[in-house]
Amino acid sequence: MRYDGTHYHGWQRQPRERSVQEVLEDSLKSLHNGDDVTIYGASRTDQGVHALGQVFHFDTSLEIPIERFALAINTYLPQDIFVTSARRVDPAFHARKSAVKKTYVYQMMWPDYMPHLRTTHGHVKGTLDFEAMHQAATALLGTQDFRSFTQNATYDSYERTVMDATLQRTEYGFSLTITGTGFLRHMVRIIMGTLLAIGQGSPISMREVLAAQDRQVAGLNVAPEGLYLQQVDYE
Repeated sequence: MRYDGTHYHGWQRQPRERSVQEVLEDSLKSLHNGDDVTIYGASRTDQGVHALGQVFHFDTSLEIPIERFALAINTYLPQDIFVTSARRVDPAFHARKSAVKKTYVYQMMWPDYMPHLRTTHGHVKGTLDFEAMHQAATALLGTQDFRSFTQNATYDSYERTVMDATLQRTEYGFSLTITGTGFLRHMVRIIMGTLLAIGQGSPISMREVLAAQDRQVAGLNVAPEGLYLQQVDYE
């Protein structure tokens, strides 16, 4: 599924804020003639973050042909949320726990600011050393402790495996595509903030930030508007 996260307080249902999960569950409740339906998502994206490939699962008693299920759900959804497809899965499947890797993309405007992209891109000004940023991104690969790249969150383990971290130029600036087995809260946004600091001449290296295991050593937590959950993969 895809969604524009601009007007939502993230994926997860909130007591007093509108969320993507809430809107989807309300849609499914209508589809199920007033019966409550609980959904489980692959990733709890934050406020303002978008998705191009979010996955969720739920149980249903409806006998709608599977090829028509997405259309039926979309009938009740606003235009900024769209279910692309549906399929039947094994009862043991779990959208989050069964995932083997996830890919996020961060889109950055640079150097010009484009007002029409303000809800879909971050923005940075000034000169950037792109080669230094490329080199720094390679230090992210492998299984490492990423506690320098999270905040306001506690985990049993901060170890994650990053398989790919690629910077490339785009029409309006550049993007970071990063694939891993899982991500800590705000991890991708803080990684991008650290890459920007290095590109702007910070003397610290990405390896030093990783080794420090200290949030204060890493870069800023950049704006959520540029972040997209691009894809979730399963075996």
